[in-house]
Amino acid sequence: MAASVTPVGEVLTAAEAAELTSAASLDSSTLLDTRAAAQLLGVKPRWLELDRFGPKRVPFIRLSPRTIRYRRSDLEAFLASHLVPGLAGGAP
Repeated sequence: MAASVTPVGEVLTAAEAAELTSAASLDSSTLLDTRAAAQLLGVKPRWLELDRFGPKRVPFIRLSPRTIRYRRSDLEAFLASHLVPGLAGGAP
């Protein structure tokens, strides 16, 4: 993988993120672009774009006016905060 490394962490594109199949492969400081973050969350990139201008549910880093990155740890925290507990052992 030929991703560039920044002082904050590794930056991955959607294609590079798709190559990584195990959760252990990505460090929590890894920065993902909008497409890669959307893929991790299972939403369309447009949903994240609209969220940045609306309710701002998912934290993001604005490196420049046109460069947005998401920390993997923030995305995982977002997913954990929206977990709906189910019944232990399956359906009744």
